[in-house]
Parts: sequence; C-alpha cells; structure tokens
Amino acid sequence: MNIISTADLQELKQKEPDVVIINTLPREEFDKTNIPGAISIPVDVADFDDRVALAAGAKTHKLVVYCANDQCDSCERATRILEAAGFTSVLTYKGGAEAWNNEAHAEVASA
Repeated sequence: MNIISTADLQELKQKEPDVVIINTLPREEFDKTNIPGAISIPVDVADFDDRVALAAGAKTHKLVVYCANDQCDSCERATRILEAAGFTSVLTYKGGAEAWNNEAHAEVASA
C-alpha cells in the first residue's frame, strides 16, 4: 500500500491535474469530506472497482483514494479491492478530508 501525505497530494494535484481522486465514503458523507477535484465512489457499492475503472479510463491511471481521517479504514479497503482487481497505481491518502482541511486552514492562518 502506497501511503501519501497532504504535501504529497498537494504536489500531485499540481503536477498531474488529471489524477483521479476518489472519496470512498458513503455518498451522503461526500459534501462534508470533499477534497477539491475529488469524485464520490463509495467503497461499499457492489461494483466499486468497475466504477473506478470507468472514472479512471484505465487500470494503469494514477488514483488517490481517501476517506474521512486517520481512524477511517474505507480508503485502505478500497486500495485492497483495487489492487486485487489489477489497478497498478493506487495511492492511499490516510489523513483524508480531516488532514486536508487542517492543512488548508494552517496555510490560510500562516499567510
């Protein structure tokens, strides 16, 4: 499992704007846990890997999966499902929406 930090994700979004960022939480949680540019594909849907393949366009396309915070495990479950389905470039953002929002607020406060 390739785990990335908030700084890694920020850099990736700048260098590779076509990276697919997937919020793995239930759809009703998406608005509260949205990272700009992310799409909602809940890990608990039966055809999760098919939906991700459709969104990514190819199993070799770089993906980032995330959930709410460090205590949430849906992004880890999503990573395992996607890797088992043959996806070759899955990055797991463990800090999730909570870390993203904390980092964004820290940057605004220091500016």
